[in-house]
Amino acid sequence: MKTLELITRLISFAVFLQGLEIILIRHAWAKNGPWDWEILRKEYSPKFQKYLSVFFDEKYFLILICIQISVAAINVFTAQLLGNGVLLFTTVLIAVRFRGTFNGGSDYMTTLILLAVFIAGFCPDDSIGQLACFAYIGIQTILSYFIAGLTKLKEKSWRNGRAIKQFLLYSNYPVDTNTKALVKKPLFALMASVIILLFECTFPLVLLDKRICLIYLCIGFLFHLENFFVLGLNRFVFAWLAAYPALYYLSDYIRWEK
Repeated sequence: MKTLELITRLISFAVFLQGLEIILIRHAWAKNGPWDWEILRKEYSPKFQKYLSVFFDEKYFLILICIQISVAAINVFTAQLLGNGVLLFTTVLIAVRFRGTFNGGSDYMTTLILLAVFIAGFCPDDSIGQLACFAYIGIQTILSYFIAGLTKLKEKSWRNGRAIKQFLLYSNYPVDTNTKALVKKPLFALMASVIILLFECTFPLVLLDKRICLIYLCIGFLFHLENFFVLGLNRFVFAWLAAYPALYYLSDYIRWEK
């Protein structure tokens, strides 16, 4: 399976799950909910409100989500350029509906990948244009880990394990009691912090060799999977997984002189 096709199928599946999630919380954006369009529309100028209402009134927004889910499901199997365009358009609209993003980083990564594969679809296979799109996804993926690692490394509380302990013990996320019990142990908290720091700060090593890249990608997938089970961060799993084929392609493309 070609890289572009694989990325398209993975990001389409991610968007499919994201759409289902929004449907499941319809009570939050329906009439009288905290994200009711009648409340949010006041943040936009009257000039744009009537145009945005075509998409964002409850019944129209439900239709928009249903279109996104349907196209995403079809695109998982067909990987079409038109499907990528529709998913990009609906994803951006949903972000506007929720005043920027619905779920932060995962929405940014989803939009980034959809934009890259949409553009790559106009380029011939294995062309410079496709390489540039894959490189964009790959570099952004590397930076997402590396910058997060450097930011943590600067904090003493992360280097001694105290930050991860405090985060999990007093988090707003539904952390289970077993995890809280483990993180109360200083040695466990320290080891967990060191592992995360090493993984994130050394992530640029993926560009050295495709075998090294594969190891990091496996660790990364397990990292996001753990965050899903511990913190409930479900969107990050498939959004980042969809970026991995581009990163692997990039690591395989680069040939370092011996």
